[in-house]
Amino acid sequence: GRYRQFNQCDIDLIGEESVVAEAELIEATTEALAAAGIPGTTVRLSDRRFLSALAEKAGIDAQAQGGFFITLDKLDKVGWDGVRKELVERGVDEAKVDGVQQAITALQGLDPAKLADQLTDAVPTLPENVAADLAATTQALAVLAETRELDWEFDPTLVRGMGYYTGQIFELSHPGSNSSVAGGGRYDEL
Repeated sequence: GRYRQFNQCDIDLIGEESVVAEAELIEATTEALAAAGIPGTTVRLSDRRFLSALAEKAGIDAQAQGGFFITLDKLDKVGWDGVRKELVERGVDEAKVDGVQQAITALQGLDPAKLADQLTDAVPTLPENVAADLAATTQALAVLAETRELDWEFDPTLVRGMGYYTGQIFELSHPGSNSSVAGGGRYDEL
């Protein structure tokens, strides 16, 4: 696991507006890990814009969303009980916490081929471009998976704790690690 230091290697694309960038980054990252002797990773994909729409649908005020995301990012460490407790301590109404938990639970294990439609149904306020971007990335990942080993899933609990992310985010998990082995995402506003 990660304590105070970790090794880091960056891949950055500048000026690419389409989500082809995300697919390329995921492809390059999985290939680099496999070449370094870490095959068998699973890509977990989400989108900060989706998370914002989900929080908005659940009634989380825009000003409280930063804290909400910080807490939700702890889900894999403290479970729903810990997340619920912290959100309530942050002043989020228990009914809103229930709504968030139900929405996220319902979105786990979605059919990748129908992801955009399922997300739009679950979060009607989700902007069309967000659903379209996720559909484009998942289609690219499906094509990659036909040509080489690539496991991936949409993960509605993935937050990536850094507040500078503005769009799609991803992390790679590996059965031999208790934390992510790689991650990244779009940050257009730095």
